[in-house]
Amino acid sequence: VYYILSRCPFGIEDGKKRFGIERLLTSNTYLSAYPLHDGQYWKPSEPPNPVNERYILYQNWARFSDFYKEQPLHLIRKYYGEKIGIYFVFLGFYTEMLFIAAVVGLACFIYGLLSMEGNTNSIEICDPAIGGQMIMCPLCDIVCDYWRLNSTCLASKFSHLFDNESTVFFAIFMGIW
Repeated sequence: VYYILSRCPFGIEDGKKRFGIERLLTSNTYLSAYPLHDGQYWKPSEPPNPVNERYILYQNWARFSDFYKEQPLHLIRKYYGEKIGIYFVFLGFYTEMLFIAAVVGLACFIYGLLSMEGNTNSIEICDPAIGGQMIMCPLCDIVCDYWRLNSTCLASKFSHLFDNESTVFFAIFMGIW
């Protein structure tokens, strides 16, 4: 876009055809215009040219193989500016905090998985002498028939994964988090 705007004709002055966005900038038609990226990201700049910050960012930040490294916030701020630098600082902080919440949530899920077989409610529902003897009312008015409680044995075990004693702790943790 910057390439097009810098070569765009805007009028004729003194018999010469004028082009470029600089005139529009000096007349305050546009407040600012700048290219977002300078240079290629895959190769460094040649010695007489200034340092290619885009290449440096690519080497230190924008590669999938470097996902575990910290963000080079000073380079991001220098290249993109203050507002986008602050955005990436916030994004990095928020991702770290979400990682903590994910670890606690995973621990609660593993607790539910380990305690699934010892759950008293599921044991009673699955027992033919207890849950097999309980006849439940139909789920709808016309077509549905009576059913036995032990037919929900598997659903009872799976519901314990996400609804167990540790979920109360997780809810309190997330409220404080």
